[in-house]
Amino acid sequence: MIPLATTTISVLRLKPGDIYDEPYEGADAADRDVAASGIRAVIYRPVARVAGREQQSGGEQAIGELDLACDPCGLTHLDWVKDETTDVIYQVVYALAYPGSHEEAGLRLVEGET
Repeated sequence: MIPLATTTISVLRLKPGDIYDEPYEGADAADRDVAASGIRAVIYRPVARVAGREQQSGGEQAIGELDLACDPCGLTHLDWVKDETTDVIYQVVYALAYPGSHEEAGLRLVEGET
């Protein structure tokens, strides 16, 4: 259990029949089931990592990389996480479980034109 939570999250998971689909291609939030909700969490930007910006044809895209610490909920790298306070949805890049304690994950947020 994390000692201090600043938000709660929902875990969005691919439907069982879609687990073999490419996780980052065409499987948006509407194609996912809520596997868990109300999970206490902290989403933060690590000091060692800086968000990048890159110029795309006709627009600008911002890619944010953040970290997550949360109570145990069975996260996998195929899941997405919805911040229930801000309604922002993040892709889970990696997930680590510390049994009996908490889970940590790397999150990616892509905003703007692609």
